Amino acid sequence: MTEDLLTRWRAEALEQDAAALEAYLAEALAAGGRAALRALAVTAGILRWAPEARARAVELAREALAGDDPEARWDALHLAHLGGLRELCDDVGEELGAGEDWVRARACEACAALDLQRFRAQLDAMRNEDSDWTVRRLCADALRLKGKVGPEGDLYARLRALLRTGVCESESGSKTDPATLGKFGLRLPPAFAGFLCEAIGGGRLRYAQGRLKGMSVTFSSPMQLVTELEATHADDVSKLHDYVWARYVEGERGYAEVDEDAALARYAARYDAGLIDTNAWNYGVLLFESAYRDDARRAEHLVRCRSVLEAYKRLAPEAWDVVDDRLEDAQESVQADGLRAAPAAPPIPVATWEGVIPVTAELYRSGVRASDPQSGETWTPAAALLVFLNDPQVGREASAAVPATRQEQALKLLEVCSQHMDGGHKRKAGRAFGDALELDASAAVVERAVSLLTRDDLNPLGAAQLLATIPLAGDKPSMKVVKQALSACPPDFAREVIEAAAPFDEPESQLALVINVAASLRTKSHAAVSDVARRIKSERGARQSRTVRNPWYGK
Repeated sequence: MTEDLLTRWRAEALEQDAAALEAYLAEALAAGGRAALRALAVTAGILRWAPEARARAVELAREALAGDDPEARWDALHLAHLGGLRELCDDVGEELGAGEDWVRARACEACAALDLQRFRAQLDAMRNEDSDWTVRRLCADALRLKGKVGPEGDLYARLRALLRTGVCESESGSKTDPATLGKFGLRLPPAFAGFLCEAIGGGRLRYAQGRLKGMSVTFSSPMQLVTELEATHADDVSKLHDYVWARYVEGERGYAEVDEDAALARYAARYDAGLIDTNAWNYGVLLFESAYRDDARRAEHLVRCRSVLEAYKRLAPEAWDVVDDRLEDAQESVQADGLRAAPAAPPIPVATWEGVIPVTAELYRSGVRASDPQSGETWTPAAALLVFLNDPQVGREASAAVPATRQEQALKLLEVCSQHMDGGHKRKAGRAFGDALELDASAAVVERAVSLLTRDDLNPLGAAQLLATIPLAGDKPSMKVVKQALSACPPDFAREVIEAAAPFDEPESQLALVINVAASLRTKSHAAVSDVARRIKSERGARQSRTVRNPWYGK
């Protein structure tokens, strides 16, 4: 059970942060210099670099190893190790004689990983003779483990290496067991849940070396999170519990009427801040039932339902068909339909920088936010939570590789989408496309999105399927974005897109949502598009649709 939870958190963390990580890396590589080297070091072991990124890593690492900046050389050694950059063996070997103990310690691991046979004698001598205890220990570990340090796909590899080599010192307690974390009734961003269980179980982390020497960040522990979040549980929602029980469990007819949208809002204020209690199943059940009365918010409700009920089951694992059946249906729907949703939710405190600046993350969205309690100013120190957890700092210099505006971030995501389309990676392209337009739907972003939809190598059905990655949440804002995109497409092309989707117009599918939007177009230039879409809608259900798997959905 423990390993199952960790495996799921790893997968969900990658799914949630992948597009932001790729945009962060692409932006940093374009900027070059120290930002590019750091971004490569942060994403090493998390992302699979494209050939051009690997070539850039070799170039930047070689340049850094020839320089005088010890932090840059440390990151270059980290790149060489995790990236398996064997062409850097000579450069890496030079670092075994480095003046800085923490750089030399990382060089021991890198040398053992790249060519143990070549460096065995030198490492064996250092194991016994080096002046620094950490270097001696890491030499011994590298020789014993034959150069391998940590599991492949380690989401927290850079932070672990910072701790191993003494760049950072942790004053935290023991790591949290996944089952124990569930018993606290916490629902956390998957990257942070895994972090508490695999890397640091909360507590203070202090920089002991480098330009940030003396600075510290304190990660929230499960008990701290419970204390900070439990204030959201002060309201009385017993009448809502009675309603859910009477209508959806007992099936009574004489239940007191309740505005279910208002009930969901009250439950969200109570449970979306991160805590789960023994009554949270009421929220999950109401989300599930609401998904089938509100088509526009079906995806959002099902994604939330899955998240809430899974957390509830970790708190109360006893079998109960009221919860188990709905959870199973929600899980199957989310997976089969490739549903994703990023509804707004109260931010969850994950850390405090220097005991003053709080750092928060959202349950459903990537990235972290920091805020100055004195000025009230808020900024984004990291585009993805996994970036912050591997490079925990909140200064503005940490944001140098992150686009300054939502529009710039969205445009960068569309560039990532274009690169994935060039490489034939449709799922990654679809995820970046949908995330970009969810992030920002300004005219410039929509114009760039349309240029991708109308690429010569994309047929009308492919364009319809790519367009269908936008309204996966089925909410009004995303439907508005689809409308903007269709309106910006040349009328003849937009009509071809809708006609290509017609054979696959299954009720409540994402392609059906696109057709619904097309039917609502009111501009004179797109009147023919609207006419075709209305005809398809009128025939919906009268013909047998052909199910088609959307290759653009990111999972």
